[in-house]
Amino acid sequence: TVVAGLINIGVGIGMIMANIRYVKEQDEMHQKIFLEAAALTLGVTIVFGGSYQLWGVISFEPQVWHLMAVMGLTFTAGMAIITRKYQ
Repeated sequence: TVVAGLINIGVGIGMIMANIRYVKEQDEMHQKIFLEAAALTLGVTIVFGGSYQLWGVISFEPQVWHLMAVMGLTFTAGMAIITRKYQ
């Protein structure tokens, strides 16, 4: 379990570094689009995550993957919508 956790942390750090490199290689417009989509995702995640368990709006046990799915869908939709806005 400890080895798997360390591998997970190592892969996570690698993904973060690759993402930073990717964003730095983009032009200013793509960086702006990425930043707006990331900000949207952060906001939605905070609101959803806080209300998810705090207000008891769900009848099942919250799982981490639910939050991750919301983040992924929000970021993907945000990138598509914001890209279209700037075209």
